[in-house]
Amino acid sequence: MLILKARNLKSPRLAQGFSPEGGVSEGISPAHCGPLSAHDWPKVIENRRRVAQTFGAGTRLLTLYQIHSPNTVTVTTPWR
Repeated sequence: MLILKARNLKSPRLAQGFSPEGGVSEGISPAHCGPLSAHDWPKVIENRRRVAQTFGAGTRLLTLYQIHSPNTVTVTTPWR
């Protein structure tokens, strides 16, 4: 699993990154982790497992539905 990390988002409390490869999905996003997308759900589950394992996050992987906008989300508690 390849994880690209943004230098300007370094935090001792937060693991962040982008996974452009190393997953099982087809198309331009082979490591797609979005549970609300039209991707094949079993493949999304496997991609999420791989990303969580890479970060050492266990089952605490938190992802958002990505849109290209200036909006931000501040996470203060886990969600389902």
